[in-house]
Amino acid sequence: MITGNRLEYENYQPKYITKSPPKMFMLQYAKQIMSILMMSSDLFVLGIVFTVSVLGWQYVNPTLIPENYVVLFPYFFIFILVFAFSGLYPGIGLSQVDELKRITLTTTIIFLALGTLTFYSRSAIAWSRGVFAVSWMLSMLLLPNGRKLFRLIALKTGTWGIPTVIIGYGPRGRYVVNQLKNYPELGFLPVIAIDIDERKTIRKKDVYKKSEPDKKYIEWAANQIRSAIILTDEISKEFLNEFINDDFSGFQQAIMISGDMQIGSLWVQSFNLAGVLGLGFRQNVITRWQLMTKRIFDLGLIFLFLPVLIMLFLVISFAIRLDSPGRVFYKQKRVGQNGKPIFVWKFRTMVSNADEILEKWLKANSDLRKEWDENHKLKNDPRITRVGRFLRRMSLDELPQMMNVLQGDMSLIGPRPIVEKEIIYYGKKFQLYKKVLPGLSGLWQISGRNDVSYTDRVLLDEYYVRNWSIWLDFYIVMNTFWAIITGKGAY
Repeated sequence: MITGNRLEYENYQPKYITKSPPKMFMLQYAKQIMSILMMSSDLFVLGIVFTVSVLGWQYVNPTLIPENYVVLFPYFFIFILVFAFSGLYPGIGLSQVDELKRITLTTTIIFLALGTLTFYSRSAIAWSRGVFAVSWMLSMLLLPNGRKLFRLIALKTGTWGIPTVIIGYGPRGRYVVNQLKNYPELGFLPVIAIDIDERKTIRKKDVYKKSEPDKKYIEWAANQIRSAIILTDEISKEFLNEFINDDFSGFQQAIMISGDMQIGSLWVQSFNLAGVLGLGFRQNVITRWQLMTKRIFDLGLIFLFLPVLIMLFLVISFAIRLDSPGRVFYKQKRVGQNGKPIFVWKFRTMVSNADEILEKWLKANSDLRKEWDENHKLKNDPRITRVGRFLRRMSLDELPQMMNVLQGDMSLIGPRPIVEKEIIYYGKKFQLYKKVLPGLSGLWQISGRNDVSYTDRVLLDEYYVRNWSIWLDFYIVMNTFWAIITGKGAY
């Protein structure tokens, strides 16, 4: 059993489950090291933001004197202090949506405060409000992306992630380990797994990747780790009670995971009900106020980028007409909110006789038929034109659906509209799907698009509906640009 932060090995065998042993200093000082590195990253980004803003505004206003702004650089430490109080350091286990929300709110408040203070100071005439406005906008864009880049670099160098013990290594425990490995940016590094309930030795081929450390390292590492994840449905109640009564056996942090409750997880709140722990969940999309907020968000973004959209429409329309004969636009019947049929618009990306060509290819190639039956898409579709292939890769073929958004049939963000025959793949989850407007972009687009299986696509749609907030939409909008640029999963 686990007592006093020491793992005894009488009845079960812990196993090392990561690709390479974490550095010794990371076992003891992981949080401190990650916090310092993240603070340095934020300071670096803020320095770049402010420098670019000052020099950029000087280009607009040549009378601006950059030297006047040097005295403001020490104020960047205010950001670090407020970020720390907001729980952004090191940000382990913090969802990227919640992180975006905290960064946006704290950054806005700080810039408002700095702008107000400098306005009433004696040196107010030396500082331009335009510099503060540009810095604020760039900060909201670059700080979250700077943190994402920092995590990628830190993961490569082995300086990101809190070594964690997984207690309960049955089917769900293995699933949790795989998820933590697939999403290492969450910051929990599964190092040792312990199968307590069945008292079985975990086979080497199940958990080892490259090398097996010696027993001394395993014992030493287990006694240094301060974080544990407990699968409550894969350990005995007696062990769980003993673990809790023993002050979590010396672990500084213990996360308990129970069975899948099929409810939203992004905005969970804990409640103290006279000494009884309760968890609160919100259903955000079904209220009239939230739908109104989402509608304002959609229209605001469209009108903000309207000049760019008009230019893109003209250029793309001209390119399509030059590339192949046929119409510029076409429409398809899809399933909308409440199951109501809608017609969505797209730029034409295929040749005119597309259906005939598809049927011919599917009859001649069984592998293509299998791919089509599974995903209703082909990675190398023979019907797509040259311009169409580029439009699909950049997701520009769906731009005309902005008209559907203006009409109120769609939203900028939401589950992608499906055809009627795809309802069967959603099963009971279709009742959730039809509660919201289908979207121009969504979690599916930023998670790999066509590289994501249809089963996972349904789960992503369910997650979106159960966890909706304006911050989730904002997060998807920001990541949609990266998905378009990289073209991952687009064909």
